[in-house]
Amino acid sequence: MRLMDRDGSGNIDFKEFVDVMADQFFRKPTITELEIAFDYFDKDQSGYITEEELFFAISRFKGDLTKSDVQKMIQVIDKDKDNKINKKEFINLILNNSN
Repeated sequence: MRLMDRDGSGNIDFKEFVDVMADQFFRKPTITELEIAFDYFDKDQSGYITEEELFFAISRFKGDLTKSDVQKMIQVIDKDKDNKINKKEFINLILNNSN
């Protein structure tokens, strides 16, 4: 309650609610958070996210994903053109696409 009741009034008004939600949902993730997220995708801990790893992770949430969709994603993200996503490419993707 104290975190949300920023003016100490004992009530949470709409502006306070929006401010707290914005802080939590629209902030840039930390490098540590992004490294943890990268490790979630990098199942074999090779230091790269492969096409298979990306497909497995995303298809759990998006059922109609195709291998072609994943290949297109990798082509956009993969700056060094080795057909996999390294940690730097992953982190840059997220940081450059967050508010």
